Amino acid sequence: MNTEDRAKIGVLRAEIDVLKAAQLEKEKQVTGLIEKAPLDENLLFFYGKGCSFTTKVEPSVAELEISMGKRLNKLETWYDAENQKQYEAVGGPDSCGGVPFFYNKTTKESVCGARSLDMLKAWAAVKGADKK
Repeated sequence: MNTEDRAKIGVLRAEIDVLKAAQLEKEKQVTGLIEKAPLDENLLFFYGKGCSFTTKVEPSVAELEISMGKRLNKLETWYDAENQKQYEAVGGPDSCGGVPFFYNKTTKESVCGARSLDMLKAWAAVKGADKK
């Protein structure tokens, strides 16, 4: 590889680093906004810390929360026995067997696994209610 190619690669790496830093800053801003939103106690999101499927669905969860202007009630089940009991109480083991698992206490509907934003929006919608 010649000197000119090395210089081009160096410039590209620097540009990528700038873009990564900007993306991380945007993600922090979004997280901050979501944390300020009111909690919806009826929309339960059971997850496992370190679970690859949970990691896969987290962007859709964040988009859902932003679109609703509310936070899901997030319950970690692998390391929290009380959350595991809630997961069992709403039928998680029978209907899903794992996490992520979403349960709507109002409609009694659930969604199992890493799902699309559209599916999560349909799950979160309260049928017949005035959506403000």
